[in-house]
Amino acid sequence: MSIAHTKTGWRKKGAELTHHAATTYRAVNISSTDDTFTNPTRGIYVGGAGNLHVRGLDGKNCMFTAVAAGYHPLSCIAVVKGAGGTATTATNIVALF
Repeated sequence: MSIAHTKTGWRKKGAELTHHAATTYRAVNISSTDDTFTNPTRGIYVGGAGNLHVRGLDGKNCMFTAVAAGYHPLSCIAVVKGAGGTATTATNIVALF
């Protein structure tokens, strides 16, 4: 897969992806639906531990269970609200771009 998100700081270096520090931050709001981003994140901050359901750059959803509070270097295009056993239960989530 070719990485073309250079305006957001991602670039391809050999087979690795490298990134720069985040410069923009936004609280994630999944109170009524998924929170979809215009650009992929450089990371996610979780304020309150729980499950984190995200949509990757490939468009596939992934559930991270028992995510600890703190910074997570995840590149995603959405935080998914989900329902029941697939719900995001982590709180005070901030997207870093």
